[in-house]
Amino acid sequence: YFHDNFKFQTMQYRLENPERPQDRYRFENGLRATYFQTEPSTPVCEWAIICEGAIKAMVTQIWGDTGPAVQVLAIPSRDCSGGVADAVKNCKRVWICLDPDCWIRPTNAAPTWEPAPVKLSKMIGKNARIVSLAGKVDDMILSGGLEAHAWKQALKSARNL
Repeated sequence: YFHDNFKFQTMQYRLENPERPQDRYRFENGLRATYFQTEPSTPVCEWAIICEGAIKAMVTQIWGDTGPAVQVLAIPSRDCSGGVADAVKNCKRVWICLDPDCWIRPTNAAPTWEPAPVKLSKMIGKNARIVSLAGKVDDMILSGGLEAHAWKQALKSARNL
């Protein structure tokens, strides 16, 4: 992963047949998990979209038709924001679009549990908006179920806390 000006941050691997399927993504030993930046040649400026996972961010950057002014970022997982809140702290608007399962309360959750988009929105502040979709953003875009005009409408109708 690279951040602004191609500053190297970390390396992530996808394991082919892990014992536990949820463990298929791993970061290089000794390097921290961090957010993914789709356009490291362009600094994070006024607008940003945060997805859950680098592949979703890449699909959203390529097919989302939001233009070059919007930086698309990805957090490593709903449980790890990878420092993204600091990266977007000066943005005028930040849209958070995580996978739909982020709203499901784990059976072993603490009484203080909050859905990941809510926690991330609180970390970012008043400029954060939560985008709710029926499916994963990349799957919806690639299947034709979320065309650019509908994606832009979802961004416009995103809610704040």
